[in-house]
Amino acid sequence: MTYSAEISRSNPTAFLFLVDQSGSMNDKMSSGRSKAEQVADVLNRTLATLISRCTKSEGTRNYFEIGVIGYGGNGAYNGFQGPLGSQVLHPISAIESSPLKIEERKKKVEMGN
Repeated sequence: MTYSAEISRSNPTAFLFLVDQSGSMNDKMSSGRSKAEQVADVLNRTLATLISRCTKSEGTRNYFEIGVIGYGGNGAYNGFQGPLGSQVLHPISAIESSPLKIEERKKKVEMGN
């Protein structure tokens, strides 16, 4: 029998992301980027998507609790810093309102022939 439950503000679900912080994450991929850079981009895009799905006209609804745990040779630790560094799980609205850093990037688009 499969488990199912409604996800709502009164019954949020949790996402806990475990992020490898070991020395091997400095290894370069075929793209020239490190594994750590790739994982950071994927996690940030995932968080942005989750925030987007919870955002309505009146604001961000707390359908999700989000946590990030980094682990490596020095043990495990809270992956959030700044105002979010005091605990592991946070409502999605807290993550949306407390970005540590915002980057502007240009998107590469291939031109058709």
